[in-house]
Amino acid sequence: MPGTCYSAFVHKRKSFEHEREVRALVIKWPTHDNEFDFTQETIADGVKIRVDVERLIERIYVAPNAPNWFADLVSAVIHRYGYVFEVIHSGLDEQPLY
Repeated sequence: MPGTCYSAFVHKRKSFEHEREVRALVIKWPTHDNEFDFTQETIADGVKIRVDVERLIERIYVAPNAPNWFADLVSAVIHRYGYVFEVIHSGLDEQPLY
């Protein structure tokens, strides 16, 4: 993929545009004495960001060839954490409409 080292994070395939996905990229440059110091770890354990998961997720798609037990497992985990999202197999392996 042409571009910068960030290209994979800010571009997606045209076939996924219906998702209207929102992405956030957090960059924290390591500094020491006001200069870049790339020997230092800046985000060792991630960055905590509060989000309303139920507002962000409408449904969850699993791979079109994933076995039914996998979709059931995903549903069980979702319910275990108190959420109710529809889990469906993706239709990306179906015959495309032109």
